[in-house]
Amino acid sequence: MDIKPLKTAKNSHENHAAPLNDCGIARAADILAFHCSLDRQFDKDHNFSGERHPFYELVFVAEGTVGITAGEEVHTLSGGQILLHSPDEFHRIWSEFGSSPHVRNLSFFAAAIPSLGSRVVQLNDTEQAELTTVCDAVAQGLRTGDRALLNEARVRLELWFLQVAKKENATAEETPLLPSALRYAEIVGILNANLHKQLSAGEIAQLCNISLSALKKIFTRYAGMGVSRYFTEMKMRYAAEQLQAGMRVGEVAALLGYFDQNYFSTVFRRVMGSPPGTYRGSEKKLDTRIERKENTKMKFITVQNYDQMSRQAANIISAQVIMKPQSVLGLATGSSPLGTYRQLIEWYKKGDLDFSAVTSVNLDEYIGLDGEHDQSYRYFMQTNFFDHINIRRENTFVPNGCADDLAKEGADYDARIESLGGIDLQLLGIGLDGHIGFNEPAPIFEKATHVVDLHESTIKANARFFENESDVPRQAITMGMGAIMQAKKVLLIANGKAKKDIVQRAFFGPITPEVPASILQLHPDLTVVFSEE
Repeated sequence: MDIKPLKTAKNSHENHAAPLNDCGIARAADILAFHCSLDRQFDKDHNFSGERHPFYELVFVAEGTVGITAGEEVHTLSGGQILLHSPDEFHRIWSEFGSSPHVRNLSFFAAAIPSLGSRVVQLNDTEQAELTTVCDAVAQGLRTGDRALLNEARVRLELWFLQVAKKENATAEETPLLPSALRYAEIVGILNANLHKQLSAGEIAQLCNISLSALKKIFTRYAGMGVSRYFTEMKMRYAAEQLQAGMRVGEVAALLGYFDQNYFSTVFRRVMGSPPGTYRGSEKKLDTRIERKENTKMKFITVQNYDQMSRQAANIISAQVIMKPQSVLGLATGSSPLGTYRQLIEWYKKGDLDFSAVTSVNLDEYIGLDGEHDQSYRYFMQTNFFDHINIRRENTFVPNGCADDLAKEGADYDARIESLGGIDLQLLGIGLDGHIGFNEPAPIFEKATHVVDLHESTIKANARFFENESDVPRQAITMGMGAIMQAKKVLLIANGKAKKDIVQRAFFGPITPEVPASILQLHPDLTVVFSEE
């Protein structure tokens, strides 16, 4: 089966699903969302101490030799071989036999993955080339936020898994349902070639030379939906790609066989969550309307304790820095991110991370405290993070709480963030009242960096860092919701049972400035890591 270039994908479900106990060939691959795609050249002494995370990780050795642990198993992989780590499986990797291996890592969430027959699989040249193409596409899509490219990569990876599973399971004589799995992939290709047509389920069955009942069974089994819905969603995702490329709404509607533009727009909004005009050749700006977006991508990860939360957050930040060394990181202070910073420092000291090209912008600062005061947030960042890594001091920015003109300082801070190209990844904590940064509960969402009067609950919560509660400043300057919401990715961490109620209200309740963090429900790429203890 040749894997042909695809431009569309079925609708995704961005929340992580627990791995299925039965992931044999009876189930097709169902990729939900990509986490990262890394392309690394290890030195001959490389020895990563190990980790576990809640997503699949596909390790592809392009050249050289590595040793890998997978749970309690130990394997040696050479050029052209892969190994798939399951979610929460502890794993390590190191260079073997004096080689400097070239390794690709593709991490993703999935509801189902077909059995590959064995832990270590040897790929042929075609399979290696296709996997390399998918890895490159995912890296580019995550870096640029290109949803169409990521959708295409997801379908290509699903079909790639089917192809490799077909080969491996054919060798093991474990393919009782492989013909229907292969047929599914072939039908997807036929649908992709006929996007310009309006086809009923019966017409699709006739086009594919298959009975309607067999067609329905195949798509129920492998796609989890009817073929008509699948075809419609495929068309709408292709439409989104063409709109982003600059085509007019009417032109795209006609291209896909819709002669009623209003009907096309209705279908597009139902599938994609927003009108087609919002996709046409422009970046989306901060949406001031208070409404829930159906196409918002929120990943909610629950872990057991603070250390796991810190490690998970550090994994996400390190992936960002590795994929884009010139990243602009939005950073937070307080007790929540301390463990994350400690983990990043540890990986830096091992040589796994390089912050020399990174720029940081902090969320906030107390009014009246200069950078030398031991309770200022500049001091916090220096002593807890910056002084222990190789980030350049001139590339670290914290609002000046002692500026003569605080309004000008706010405007200048926003201008600086804009001049940097915006924030690539924003790290946030959350207060017990739902504040992020020092954006306190208020009648409206403040967009710009501004001075805020701290609520009594915030003052009491921060009093533990001062000798007396009376020493806690009553005002702060904080980044507003504009820069936060325009960050390409947002990572929020919340620790402990005390935060459970506000996390529930912020991310599963109504969007309201009375719970400032609730606006993050509108962000297109939000990850929440919540520790139960």
